[in-house]
Amino acid sequence: MYLSDEEIIERVLAGDKELFGMLVERYQQPLFNLMLRSTRNQEEAADLTQDAFVRAFDRLWSFQNNKRFFTWLYSLALNLARDWQRKKRTHNSKQHILEHESLQREDGSNHHAGLENRDELTLLNQALSALSEQTRELLILRYRHGRTVREAAEVFNLSESAIKMRVKRGLEQLRKIMENTKNGQTEEQKPPAWLKQRIVDSLSSHKTKLHHRVLKQMFRPRTYGFRPVTLAVTLSVAVFAFWCGTLLQSSMLHNRASNEAGIPATVADNALANYLIGRGLLAGNQAENALEFFEKAVELDPQRPEFVHWQGVAFWAAGHPEMERQSYSRLIKDDPEYLPSLLYLGHNYLEGGHYTAALKYYQQALEKDPHIPEALYNSALAYQKLHKTAEEKSAFKKYLNSFRSGKWAHRAVEHLHQLDDFSFRSYRLGGNRVVLNMEALLDSNSSEHEQEIAHLSQMITRANGQELHLVFFNNNDKAAAKKAALSLREQLLRQLGSEHVFPIRVSWFDSAETVFGEGDAKKQVSPSLLIFTKSTTKSDRRIST
Repeated sequence: MYLSDEEIIERVLAGDKELFGMLVERYQQPLFNLMLRSTRNQEEAADLTQDAFVRAFDRLWSFQNNKRFFTWLYSLALNLARDWQRKKRTHNSKQHILEHESLQREDGSNHHAGLENRDELTLLNQALSALSEQTRELLILRYRHGRTVREAAEVFNLSESAIKMRVKRGLEQLRKIMENTKNGQTEEQKPPAWLKQRIVDSLSSHKTKLHHRVLKQMFRPRTYGFRPVTLAVTLSVAVFAFWCGTLLQSSMLHNRASNEAGIPATVADNALANYLIGRGLLAGNQAENALEFFEKAVELDPQRPEFVHWQGVAFWAAGHPEMERQSYSRLIKDDPEYLPSLLYLGHNYLEGGHYTAALKYYQQALEKDPHIPEALYNSALAYQKLHKTAEEKSAFKKYLNSFRSGKWAHRAVEHLHQLDDFSFRSYRLGGNRVVLNMEALLDSNSSEHEQEIAHLSQMITRANGQELHLVFFNNNDKAAAKKAALSLREQLLRQLGSEHVFPIRVSWFDSAETVFGEGDAKKQVSPSLLIFTKSTTKSDRRIST
């Protein structure tokens, strides 16, 4: 039975939340392509598409039936895309890991040789990401890893003729996508097959923010009977709304007066008030004005470390790195245990190219808290600039031992691969990219082996409805590859328990795996493990090799 957008919305607001999936099905493609044009990245586009639908779900109470739902939804998504682009451009938040990836690039303009090849590789990777998961993994296995048609048939549990046909179709799709991309064409792309289910799953566990729940209850249509309790609640809400309105009006009048008179003067005798005003101005990108208030706060109460620290942050935001450094250094001299300034002083030295000094303060910060992501990641970048390869590898591995998700984890893996270290690998399981410690998975005697099995099991559970493929490589030792494959599958099945009904298929080869290292050079890795998932149907739920 077909339901209009308005009928679906009415039933969702009445409590039938599962019907929201119909709206996702109808409009995920235009939203996904909007995000793809904004980000030029499949995964970022999928994440933003999910965020847009979650936001729409939260605000569905505010949709007005006299408008088209798609127009309302697209406008909401467009604002989200613009916010993402704005944040991407500014890069001025030190609350997250600093964008120091430029530190890894060599300076100068004498490296044009090979640039065209790198662009071609980027184009190829973008085209591959646009293919279906099964087609992409088949082409990678066939050409990047050099497997024969017969071997690919074993991995995918298909006939050799089916493999040949799918490879042919996949290459044709790949060629068309690359031609369109090269020619600047922006052909509409279908969103990944897993995206809708991921959005629906996220909504099932999503808890609407409190203010949205309150507004929804206040503004959704309802029929009232006379009940004393209901009347009392309604009057209370009305009084509360009136009170909030008077405060808002007062605030608006005050702001208008402030705008006419300029930025207000510092508060003569209240350090905390000056500090809070400074924080507000800093949040509003008025760093120079904020500095006056922070200076007054420090003058009135020099013993409050947060006052001095945020004065340093304001110096950074205003573009005064030397003054920023002096603020942190003065604070650390008086209070060596103040962690935020240790960390930010490391950032300051790293930005200024003083890598040894940056490492000194990052290490001091890590001694107090060994799991600070910024300190771990940026330490590795500092070692890279100092050409200390062993220390760089160790720092990236320490980061990955604590942090496995997000773009920084995948970038850390890329750094290690550029150093010909393939101990950590990035795999796609279902709709998610996951980072796994391959060394720990392959070495059953490793102290981290059981922990890595548990982590992989958790990732498999999230890829519900997908069969898992484990492909083992061990050069000139097929028996060892087979033993490792069967052992890992047994451990995973034991960890997953009887509730897991989707297949785990294993394959093994007496050869090294071909991977790509620095400069796209082919590397032979053995022993090695390739992991991927493939969609399956209920009729295909069996476990076999």
